[in-house]
Amino acid sequence: MTDRSDNRDHPLGCHWRPVAADAFAVLNLPPVAPRAATVRNQILAEAYIVGRADPDRWVSYSRRREHYAVHRSRYRPGTYSYDLIVPAVDHLDALGLLDHQRMPPGNLGWQSSFKASRALLELLNQSLPVLVHEPKECILLRDQDDELVAYKDTAQTRLWRHNLEKINKALLSVTLGLNGRPVREGEPLRIDNASIGHARTRLHRVFKQSSFSLGGRFYGGWWQNIPSPYRADITINGTRTVEMDYPRLHPTLLYAECGQPMYDDPYNTPHTERGLVKVAFNTLVNADTRAAAIRAIADKIGGEGAFATAEALVREIETKHAPIADKFGSGAGRRLMRRDSDMTEYLLLRLIRRGIVALPVHDSYIVKETDKGALLETMTKTLHKFVINNHAARPRVQSW
Repeated sequence: MTDRSDNRDHPLGCHWRPVAADAFAVLNLPPVAPRAATVRNQILAEAYIVGRADPDRWVSYSRRREHYAVHRSRYRPGTYSYDLIVPAVDHLDALGLLDHQRMPPGNLGWQSSFKASRALLELLNQSLPVLVHEPKECILLRDQDDELVAYKDTAQTRLWRHNLEKINKALLSVTLGLNGRPVREGEPLRIDNASIGHARTRLHRVFKQSSFSLGGRFYGGWWQNIPSPYRADITINGTRTVEMDYPRLHPTLLYAECGQPMYDDPYNTPHTERGLVKVAFNTLVNADTRAAAIRAIADKIGGEGAFATAEALVREIETKHAPIADKFGSGAGRRLMRRDSDMTEYLLLRLIRRGIVALPVHDSYIVKETDKGALLETMTKTLHKFVINNHAARPRVQSW
């Protein structure tokens, strides 16, 4: 049995599918019932997506009927069932299209797993089927342990989903590229020999701590996962792009909440290098307690006396930012993410109404160079809507 001690299995989700009905014609698959064919295509698509990026990576799945009963939810497609997945994997294994590791019943360690066989990779690398990532749910709610949480739809969640469908439709209407060539959905991305993963275009929103008032940021776009200097090489419909961001957005939002002006750079202090102050400030905003923030900052500083240095730096930041010091160590960051994600939703929809597609990276946005002026105008209007009369986070062009 292949060693899997590196714990790098990809969990089967059944969220990938081929675009064309004959995408896997090269495999000469025998006919099966429609639902069986659907899940077979989903498994082949996921095996190929994972195997194309890393031929040695396994896809884990369960052979326990109870697993599928427990994990049936709004996040799983209807094909995610024991009666469909287990027979399909066995079928593809028998055809030689999957390498299969079947764990014995009662095993409490690894799940069963499969990966694309060499034959499958060779055949599909010749035809290069177009595959798309279509998760069942785009509004995700996670708990304190980052596990997905069930929820009932409300008018608000339905509106978020409706708006996200508009945004994703716009994203799919353009051709995104990197380094002068188009990036296809499912394509493995590599930069300087580092794997970025397989390209996905659709976005989803993730809310935190089992609450729709926390988090809510947009995730999923491949452009969010590449190092920031390389984002300058992104193209939209073959056109060069520009990225603009809101500098110091979370400090601005905190000062706006307490009705106080922010007079200068929040990360400048007399005794500490600006980069470290920025890290420490954001750690204080995101940590749930002051003590946890100090420990995290000390770990960042490292070396002898790091804890004392971190304590002194925290006191320095608290003194400089006395009007908002009560927000430090309160977990305010998740609440601010909800605010900046609402700003992003508003901004993206306004741009779409003007025929402009923007790629969000939390508090920055990538558009065609020709759309720079429209982006700047929309960012300014968005800021004024959400942060009344506060100009400290006026948008800027990213410099590389």
